[in-house]
Amino acid sequence: MDFEKLVEHFDHHDAELAQDPHPSYRYLRERCPLARSDQHDGFWVVSTYEDARTVMSDSETYSSRTLTIPEQEIGLLFPVSQTDPPEHAEWRAIIQPWLSAARIATRETAIRQCTNELIDQFVERGSCDLALDLGYKLPADVIADIMGVPRKDEAFFHDVVNRLNNVEDPDGARAAFGELFEYYGKLLDHRRREPGDDIPSMLVNATVEGRPLTFEELVMFCIIIQLAGFATTAGFMGNMLWHLAEHPDHRQRLLDEPSVILRAIEEYLRVFTPASVGRFVTRDAVLRDTSLKQGDRLILLLGSANRDDDQFPNADVVDFDRSPNRHVAFGQSIHRCVGMHLARLEARVMLEELLPRIPDFRVTEGAKPQLTAGHNWGVRSLPVTFTPGPRRALVSAHT
Repeated sequence: MDFEKLVEHFDHHDAELAQDPHPSYRYLRERCPLARSDQHDGFWVVSTYEDARTVMSDSETYSSRTLTIPEQEIGLLFPVSQTDPPEHAEWRAIIQPWLSAARIATRETAIRQCTNELIDQFVERGSCDLALDLGYKLPADVIADIMGVPRKDEAFFHDVVNRLNNVEDPDGARAAFGELFEYYGKLLDHRRREPGDDIPSMLVNATVEGRPLTFEELVMFCIIIQLAGFATTAGFMGNMLWHLAEHPDHRQRLLDEPSVILRAIEEYLRVFTPASVGRFVTRDAVLRDTSLKQGDRLILLLGSANRDDDQFPNADVVDFDRSPNRHVAFGQSIHRCVGMHLARLEARVMLEELLPRIPDFRVTEGAKPQLTAGHNWGVRSLPVTFTPGPRRALVSAHT
């Protein structure tokens, strides 16, 4: 990586950067913590912990209506994610009860069963693509249940998300969005006639500002929950599994001390944060002695902020005993991820079930993990080998 060119031409969608973005992030923090990139019509790159928190805590100056750079030209905004105060609170209140810690906890048994069913599909082979076969499929299956969609449509969602994130093919991204919009439009119509115990059934009866949600608002609400519910989580799962595949000492500690798993998850969230988020400058402002103009755009590199040595001593080191660990993997302030309880539960259950059943998984000799660039950085393919084990006799929870 040419670090001198990095500052002026920074592009989070660059495939080379995605292979190992953290040396570049460190360079930015140390040499140009608020950089100006000329890519994608120009934007500011925020790389330090302090600056990221400052921006996320000031929604009046830094609007969330710009979530991605470049922006997806779809002509509609996502509820909750792309709303600011005062409207944001009412939108968030619609979904908050469904994703509260108490309600999510009631899903643990089903998530545990789903995890073991997925492991059963490859445990006898002694090899699998752990990022795809477990790290991706688990959050995809869980969010499918919450959204009331058949798991048989998993391949459809996988394909659509890949095309949505392809900045090299904007026409393909728009087409993918159209397919997703049509899918949820039909599902919502069905839920009006036949409601179920799922989020779309709740949304069709929800109100905001004393009125029912419009058709477009309903569909956009479903889409953002679907995307946020598995795309970012899947990236994090793949990153965590990759590190564990290459560090048998960490695997062994989690096996020997299961009580450490919760702390380990927080540390993996910090060290391998998948998300970067955009913001729009609503008025002239000053950040780190730099003048920003109304209409400027910023990208917050949360993965860089979480490796800032000013906040986290020896920040590049995975330390399960790190305390305090005030990472910003789930964002900050009013836009703190509403699905964080679900993501944490999925990660904990996955480790609790996977490690005892396949304690010796390792990256397949000669294989190289594949990583995704963009706003959700993470391992999308992780070929591993391990000692084969037995399947478990479970009654399928799949629908």
